[in-house]
Amino acid sequence: NEGEESFNELIEYLQGKRKISEVSNLYFKENESLSFTFETYPNLKSINHDLSLINDFENRIVYLEASRGCPFRCSYCLSSLEKRVRYFPIEKIKQQIKFALEKKVKMVKFLDRSFNIREDYMQDILRFIQEHDNNITIFQFEIVGELLNEETIALLKKIRKGLIRFEIGIQSTNPKTTRAINRSQDFQKLKKNISSIKDYVILHLDLIAGLPFEGFQSFVNTFNEAFVLGADELQLGFLKELQGTKISLEKEKYDYHFSLTPPYEIISNAFLSPNE
Repeated sequence: NEGEESFNELIEYLQGKRKISEVSNLYFKENESLSFTFETYPNLKSINHDLSLINDFENRIVYLEASRGCPFRCSYCLSSLEKRVRYFPIEKIKQQIKFALEKKVKMVKFLDRSFNIREDYMQDILRFIQEHDNNITIFQFEIVGELLNEETIALLKKIRKGLIRFEIGIQSTNPKTTRAINRSQDFQKLKKNISSIKDYVILHLDLIAGLPFEGFQSFVNTFNEAFVLGADELQLGFLKELQGTKISLEKEKYDYHFSLTPPYEIISNAFLSPNE
């Protein structure tokens, strides 16, 4: 789990200043069995980044986060295990953005799983980026495409093309598949929003092969429907088994076979043969 406070507590334990049971978020061995202390979340307002640690930003990507957690429960994703969404103070985010712009980094990627859950928060950050644009830095956000509202779309149409890059996970256009993986996706609304913004942002779409009820022909349909949306990039990924996710816990249900070595990629399931 999150380690900003837990790591300090672990150091104090190693220095003999606290008991191991007082270290949060810690797995440890006790009498040859695995034990866990207790789960806590650090206070995001108290987390500070030392911006002076790195001075060489050439050919580097800067990773920032404006929030942690995800409200969605997609069955293949580790973020589905995080219970709630918490936000960093927006003034701290703006300070970090401004620092990156002053350093003229090539790309800033936000780690937030669904950046536009709070549209007002997203709009505030987009306006700040627009006002301080250095004509060099690209900002990438992972968003839920069908959640974009008209106000955000209108704002995006005023921003320099190439400043913003959106990553949108479609994964599948098969309604039976999206229901099976706990995704509530309004594909018609998504198509409409993509059509509205694709001329104003760099657009990257994601698909996943190997989801439940997505046989070979179904995936051909998914690919074709995503391809004609005209995004700048279309990424085809293969389902991977992530321990603890619903897909992993229920893999017998759909006769999943995954590679036993990293990255634990799908070999076959009840809907796709290894050859397919």
